[in-house]
Amino acid sequence: MKYFKYKSITIQFDEKNILKYVEKHLRHKDCETGGIICGYYTDDLSQATITEFCEPPKDSIFGRSTFSRGVVGTEKYLKEKWNKGQYYLGDWHLHPYSSPIASFQDLNQLEINSNDKQLKCPEPLMVIVGGSSNKDFNVYIFIESEAKLCQHLDKSIQDNH
Repeated sequence: MKYFKYKSITIQFDEKNILKYVEKHLRHKDCETGGIICGYYTDDLSQATITEFCEPPKDSIFGRSTFSRGVVGTEKYLKEKWNKGQYYLGDWHLHPYSSPIASFQDLNQLEINSNDKQLKCPEPLMVIVGGSSNKDFNVYIFIESEAKLCQHLDKSIQDNH
């Protein structure tokens, strides 16, 4: 499990499935990829649990240093999740063999997603995967009218809380 925190909000997720997808993707294409993340918040909004990193919609555009998530099938998918008590929490994408630091475009997209009434997510997350082995993560949250980098928590620290 990975744990990240911004002020009083903790974000957690199991990274195994996303790392398997990234590895499979990079065997066929040396470009960025990404998709929606779904999950839920606790009732007091202190913890977000990401339950699913979705693969990119079929109309997504992949580039060596760009990715544009498509929309085909997302409305139906999100309705199905909503009916199961899970919700759109944001997006994820890969910076292949590069730093998982958000670009200006990434930060701008977080603000756009925050204002998108259809997504019903005023404080979206963005998980970026990258690094030399494509196993490093950074998590951003759009909160307080701007994108904020969340602090990675060591598992041993999290287990003591």
